Amino acid sequence: MTAPFRIPPSRAGCLHLRHRPTVARRGADLLEQKLRILRARHEHLRRAEESAARRWHDRAGDAGT
Repeated sequence: MTAPFRIPPSRAGCLHLRHRPTVARRGADLLEQKLRILRARHEHLRRAEESAARRWHDRAGDAGT
């Protein structure tokens, strides 16, 4: 277990606390951007898989006749 992070009672500590929400918002924005990219990629791959499965079934049916 890690020790709790202590903010020094000084001007630097005050600046650190003011900066934290900005850093958190930036991190959240980056995670949302990454999620959008991953969802688009997932949808693309899902459609490609469906298309490949249809082609395989069509060709398997043709081979059986």
